[in-house]
Amino acid sequence: MPINDNSKTEFPDIARASLERFAQSLAASKGIKVTDQACKLVIDNALSHPVSPIGASFPGLDISGEAVRRINDYYALGDIILELFDQAVLAAQPISMPNLLREAFRKADLAAGRPSRLLFPEADAIEAGLKGWPRDFPCLSVQETLEGDIVILYHTEHSIHRDYRDGPAYLVAKPDNTILREYFFSDGLLHRPPKLGPAARILTRDHEITRYCLNGVLHRDEDDGPAFSVRDQATGKPLNEEWFCEGKLHRLGGPACIDAQYKEEWEPENRRVRREGWFWHGQIHRSSRQGPAVTDYDATGRKIREIYVEDGKRHRDPASGPAEILWSAEGEETSASYCVRGQLHREDGPAFTWHPSDWAEEITEYHLEGNLHRNPLEGPARIVRARDGSRNYEEFWSNGERIEPPS
Repeated sequence: MPINDNSKTEFPDIARASLERFAQSLAASKGIKVTDQACKLVIDNALSHPVSPIGASFPGLDISGEAVRRINDYYALGDIILELFDQAVLAAQPISMPNLLREAFRKADLAAGRPSRLLFPEADAIEAGLKGWPRDFPCLSVQETLEGDIVILYHTEHSIHRDYRDGPAYLVAKPDNTILREYFFSDGLLHRPPKLGPAARILTRDHEITRYCLNGVLHRDEDDGPAFSVRDQATGKPLNEEWFCEGKLHRLGGPACIDAQYKEEWEPENRRVRREGWFWHGQIHRSSRQGPAVTDYDATGRKIREIYVEDGKRHRDPASGPAEILWSAEGEETSASYCVRGQLHREDGPAFTWHPSDWAEEITEYHLEGNLHRNPLEGPARIVRARDGSRNYEEFWSNGERIEPPS
């Protein structure tokens, strides 16, 4: 809802409280004591002012109109700005509001089919307005989106920033004070000691998303819980949990990634599985003697896939069993792959079998060190049979080269 020149906007308590803390801090930094009543009068005047920038000052204290800036026209680009904002957060890139706005205007021009502007005076004005706001005392901006949500932002001359002990640097709230987004930034990077709580918390219509970050990368002690999680808003049930150490998926005491809505290419349409994956310093890894590194379960909790992975490669001693196994919903084995250090390999039988009940054919292959291979006197290296048992065709291979069948 745009603000017209004659309206008085009612900001939620969360915006008012943020402004009051800012005003008191600013007064204290100038060595000026401000009464609560005087503070309230200034905040009321600032919040009701219809245009930007807002010129507000305490008696005897000139804050040059920079305590509050409302620039509603920029938030006509609200969706684009928030999209770019989230992209920068995920990429752990320092965020600067002028640069963010320049990119938002560029994308908006592109989407509207307009020639891209070479100059962005709006972003330049913000950059100029931020001059002189040091790291230990960031500028406060309170703005309203077209949807009526309130955006509270702390920004220095160079980046979005606020001391985590003082609160989030970027916050989006509804007029009823419901927090939709909450980000803790230090010098443009997500940062908050994980013991104190998440560095980012986002509420959507259906989900709650949290990220624990230090210096822009996901990080949290595994005993305290996942560094990244997505939960169902209605039930609180976790849909996705990931454990990170210094920006890399990593966990010792269990799977580092648990995704309750994983969609695999080979799965039928609209069928999602629960996947658990073990990671060590960013790489899929689990000792094959301990168990599979990747396990998939269907909606009933039945195991439908296991993959044994060491150092990022499928690996398991063939004598102990296949490195990858698939089961049908009825519990019937449908495929098995024997792998050593990422290569199909088995000396005493087929290295790969594929025989799902809903397929018309069954496939059997013999491999040594990744190559199709079988002694031709023992039989073909690749066999494809029809479900009724009749032989469709067979191929003879030796060390990865196809050969003629023995006469």
